[in-house]
Parts: sequence; C-alpha cells; structure tokens
Amino acid sequence: MNARPWVQDLKQPAAPAQEMCCITPLPLEDAAKLSALAELFPNQSQEQIISTLLAHALDQLT
Repeated sequence: MNARPWVQDLKQPAAPAQEMCCITPLPLEDAAKLSALAELFPNQSQEQIISTLLAHALDQLT
C-alpha cells in the first residue's frame, strides 16, 4: 500500500463524525501501531485513523 495518500489525509483537519459501524478488538501489536499513529497525528482520533486506513485499503482492492 502506498503510504502517501493516507498520510496526506491524516494531515488534514479531522472530518465530521461518521456513523458507528462496528466495534472490533485489535491484536496488541496493531493497537500499539494505532497508538503510535495517533501520536503522530494528534488532530485525528483513533477511529478517524482507522477509517482513513480502511478507506485506502479498500480503494486498493478496486
């Protein structure tokens, strides 16, 4: 996955709240990576980071 597009998205102001879709536990290693991204992008919530990463991953499939 090319990192540039999602990094640029995370540098933008946080998007308005979205509809809650699902709640899922994360493996400890993934949760640590998410926490690190949240520190790098403090203007984004962890949920917004997950949403951005998921959107870009799904775009790669189409």
